[in-house]
Amino acid sequence: MKKLLYILTLIFVTGLVQAKSGLSAEQQLELLKELRLENYISERDFQFKSRQLTSRIPSQRHQTMGPRGTSGISGQVLNAAVGIGGIDVRLLDANDDNLVDFQITDPSGQYSFTNLPAGDYYIAVFDYTDDYVDAIWSNTGTQFCNYCEIPPQAVINLGSGVISGGHNLNLTIGATLTGQMVETGTGNPVETLNVEITKPGDPTFRWFTLATFDGLGNYTVRGIPGGTYHVYLTANYDVNLHIPEVYNNIQCNVCYSLAYDGMGSPVNLSNGFTQSGIDFTLDVGASIQGKVLGNVSVNPLQDYSLVMIFNETNYLMSSQLIEGVLQDPSATGSYTIGGLLPGTYFAQGGDWGKDFYIRELYANIHCPWSGCDRGAGGTPINLGPGEQRLGVNFLLEEGGKISGNVTDALSGLPINDNNQYLQFYDAAGNVAGGAIVDPNTGNYESARAMPAGSYAVRTGTMFHGQFTPGYVMEKYNSAGNINCPGITCDLTTTDVTVAVSATTPNIDFALDTGFDFSGTITDLGTALPLENVHVLVYDSMGVFAHWATTDVNGDFTVSGLPAGTYYAKTNNGSNLPFMGLRPTAVGSWVDILYNNLNCPGSACDVTTGTPIVLGGSPDAGFKGAPQYLFDLPDGGTFSGRLIHSETTTGVANTRVNVYNSQGEFYGGYETDIDGHWTTSGFPADTYYMVTQGRGGMVDVKYGGGYCFNGQCDPLTATPIVLGGTYNISGLNMVLKPDYIFRSGMD
Repeated sequence: MKKLLYILTLIFVTGLVQAKSGLSAEQQLELLKELRLENYISERDFQFKSRQLTSRIPSQRHQTMGPRGTSGISGQVLNAAVGIGGIDVRLLDANDDNLVDFQITDPSGQYSFTNLPAGDYYIAVFDYTDDYVDAIWSNTGTQFCNYCEIPPQAVINLGSGVISGGHNLNLTIGATLTGQMVETGTGNPVETLNVEITKPGDPTFRWFTLATFDGLGNYTVRGIPGGTYHVYLTANYDVNLHIPEVYNNIQCNVCYSLAYDGMGSPVNLSNGFTQSGIDFTLDVGASIQGKVLGNVSVNPLQDYSLVMIFNETNYLMSSQLIEGVLQDPSATGSYTIGGLLPGTYFAQGGDWGKDFYIRELYANIHCPWSGCDRGAGGTPINLGPGEQRLGVNFLLEEGGKISGNVTDALSGLPINDNNQYLQFYDAAGNVAGGAIVDPNTGNYESARAMPAGSYAVRTGTMFHGQFTPGYVMEKYNSAGNINCPGITCDLTTTDVTVAVSATTPNIDFALDTGFDFSGTITDLGTALPLENVHVLVYDSMGVFAHWATTDVNGDFTVSGLPAGTYYAKTNNGSNLPFMGLRPTAVGSWVDILYNNLNCPGSACDVTTGTPIVLGGSPDAGFKGAPQYLFDLPDGGTFSGRLIHSETTTGVANTRVNVYNSQGEFYGGYETDIDGHWTTSGFPADTYYMVTQGRGGMVDVKYGGGYCFNGQCDPLTATPIVLGGTYNISGLNMVLKPDYIFRSGMD
């Protein structure tokens, strides 16, 4: 199931940022930050894509933004023991993946970075236009990758005044892939799609490619490591009108999942050789067209606007950045998103956060934040083959923003962490907006305007449970901010008023450090450590307060908690208490509540566990010293696929809820982009399953029987008997579209 996170994020870094080919690297990076902030792209994938973009942004280099040092790193780039000149060598910060500096090797392949401050670095050659396979230096030899976790042996721990040499990279000439990309019937060149590759069934393989075109319908991709791949297309530039494909001749809106699952014809590539004839003849697809305008002036916006297209399960399919009159005085606010297969879509449009316009869901439904989906009342856009839907316009109203500052309460200085967030809530407790804190200044401002009214403001984000490490999260209060780790405070009480076309300032936070505790999670049978298992922490009332995830050694640390009594349970991939992070089962273990009480699906009364007391006497929290051990027993699992009744494709973004023989909820397991799902472990029992979608599809019980408006009695589903620690697969269910919602399109 590691496939899930990869699928749900890779498509954003390769295919959803449709922008004009002239869009600068700075602007593309800003757009990626927008997608990351709203949890449309994972932190890891953001770092990967931003790694490529920052290499083209000299102003992003750390050396231009801070004091120089007295250290240095040098080495040589070689091929077959011969130095290579003209190679772009990049020095990156091993802690945040930001570009520090870059150099071009001299004719003998030498490079040297000087005047560096002490720190942790790594050396990489990431260039998609040369013939060499991308690589990073490590002390065990050159490692070939362009989308990998940086291993410890690749990190150069550079002390002050140290000149570290001998960091040589031995490059390999990779394979070259060529072919034609032309339009069906006319033979005209198509250059609005990029060529990507994947290894079916291998979630560890990630390789970003960049095709070059000759203007005559021919493309070339260089520097691919030898291997057998499935090749597919992603929309990547200005207005794309052509339906992407998996080679050979399999049309798809989002092609990665099909290629990953082995559909299409394999392509064998060998280092140093060219594989030609991988051709694509592409049909013109359906399209959605319209304008983004101000509702008062009915004129184009001054700055960029952004339109996003979702499918009927609220899955982001494509987006387009639209120039404003500041970028192009003749701009009309028009957009076209094409290359779509027949189906049902939903559109969302707004400014790029630089003005005071409120983002909308078509038609005329406020949608200031990504928590808004088509179930909130969006108008479905039903497209037939090749249909051009005109007039999907957005007349944006104006709202207001919130700004302030976040500092360390003890020092009064900004908190130097790149992952500081704020979220804003309306009076119903729904997420209405968010902001990123500048780690250098501590300042923040709403990423999007919100409708005029009153809001609650808190640090941290509940889209993916991201809190500033070590600090107690707070909720703003005019009489004095209150502690609010997780959702332990009342987020329906609003303290900040927002007015139209104005920013409410000085909503400030001075965060205190909190208590923490550590532990280790192991397999009960083998005593081996378990990686990527979540630990969820709840306060004395059973309300979610914090979380952590185990590392490769099975260790975790939960930090930033006020003094108090807490309960902890493991979460092996289901039933997460925050809305954005897509749960992924990482194994067949049965979740437990501390101390060693079974909690299948992480669904149990946490207050029945053994309490963990922090700030008491003696203090139970000691950072870095494992205090709490969790031994997970093995269990049985279920897996299957949700299938669309009309298209027979997989249904994404839909949960399969599991219940035991007593009707007790044992977790919800979300489908990946191709409709596949897998549970975490369960003890022997009889189980029942029902789906839980977002309104675009009619929910169904396993074994048949549809249910509407969430009224599914799980005990009327077909029972599934689990008698041991094994996997029961093939538990497929067919969902049909909600025709009533789709305005009678039957």
